[in-house]
Amino acid sequence: MLKKVVSLIVGVACLVSMTGVFAASYTGTSTAYVGDKIEVTSYVTSDEADETVTYLVHRKTKDETANIVSDDIVYIDQYEFATAGEQKTFKYQTATTDIGATLLMGGDVTVDDTVPNAKFRVVDASDANKVYWGAAELPKGDIKAFPLNDLADGNTVTGVKIGETEIGSTDADAETEAVWYVSDSADTLYIAGATYGETATITITVEAVAATAATTLSMTYFDAANAEDTDKDDANEVLPASVVVIGEVKGDAAEFGIVLASSKEGLASATKLPALAKNADGQFAVRVYDDALTSEVYAVVYYKDAAGEYKFADNARMITIPSNQ
Repeated sequence: MLKKVVSLIVGVACLVSMTGVFAASYTGTSTAYVGDKIEVTSYVTSDEADETVTYLVHRKTKDETANIVSDDIVYIDQYEFATAGEQKTFKYQTATTDIGATLLMGGDVTVDDTVPNAKFRVVDASDANKVYWGAAELPKGDIKAFPLNDLADGNTVTGVKIGETEIGSTDADAETEAVWYVSDSADTLYIAGATYGETATITITVEAVAATAATTLSMTYFDAANAEDTDKDDANEVLPASVVVIGEVKGDAAEFGIVLASSKEGLASATKLPALAKNADGQFAVRVYDDALTSEVYAVVYYKDAAGEYKFADNARMITIPSNQ
């Protein structure tokens, strides 16, 4: 907090008075959408050692800089450059209403700029509130790469529009020059041959893919243990023996989990134990505490499909419980 206050006092004075000794280079500022906010990033590189740059963004005009109050400030910070060629990044998140705010730098570099709009905004047509990303700086060349880091496991992109123009997929006959495709890892959308205006909204249609495969990955046994060996608050509590089963269900499923039984034949009719969640790769774990574990325990992964039918993995796992249990 002290740094911010000092920066404000020094920054406003410098920004009003400096007329520009360009001992540092301002590369530029980009804006990306992050949910319902924007993330602003500015880059400055020192040309000489021992330089200081104060960075200020406020909601008044440049001419009103000397009269701003704390409520006018969007962001302020200050960096010291120890060596020549050192790059500093000013990065912060703020409301979309701050697009166009006055951006000033003072010290050994003077910059008069504004917070730019993001050139691209990628939204999910099936969920208007979900914004995947937007960026001003894109790779050079005809093919643009758009990270889809919020694309959930089991979902797939089925359509892409730039503005109101639908573009074709490489999986189908494209009616326009622009085509799109998704990486094998489903984390990047590529668009080739498209044209963009000053800004563009790219709308993707995302559909959930029904679960198609389940695998029982592994199974582990744990002896009974005192709670003092765990994170439990009651150190006198004795935890029963337990088994942990790790499974994998690819695609979207309303329910998934494991089944335990004392025989392989008994798995089909045993009680289903749902998992709470799975990771981006479709993997999950279920731990079952039971004092009555028999000499052999079998486990298999299951899921419920779109029709409400239960499906089981093709492979089951088995472990032998030590005879002292």
